[in-house]
Amino acid sequence: MIKSAFATLTAAVWLSATAASADPVQIRDSDEGYSRLSRWEQHLDDTIADRVRQYRIDPRRAWSIQKELDRIEARVEQAYYESDEGIDYAAFRHYAGELRGIGEEIGEADWGSRNVYGDGWHDDRDSSNWGDRR
Repeated sequence: MIKSAFATLTAAVWLSATAASADPVQIRDSDEGYSRLSRWEQHLDDTIADRVRQYRIDPRRAWSIQKELDRIEARVEQAYYESDEGIDYAAFRHYAGELRGIGEEIGEADWGSRNVYGDGWHDDRDSSNWGDRR
């Protein structure tokens, strides 16, 4: 019974992670912020699914984290579609902070710093990096 419930939750988490990438969005050149957030979100999706398969995270907890990640993804996509010039830096920092929180929760605290920030897209924890892009 417990193995069956675990298998069902594992499948649900895996399907949620793969369903989010089913229809890729056409990204304009002007929206590198969306691209960076999307890449981070996909990494977190994959990490959650891997941790469930490796029994390193409880499936119920993974499902809850995945639902929060899906909510963030939906808001990022909404911001993308509502903007004519891409996600602005303030929105980028806001969503990056939310993704960082999920990353910390699943043990991926430094992935964003190593793979998302740079080339003018800065970590919001250090305001000295913001420069003139506030």
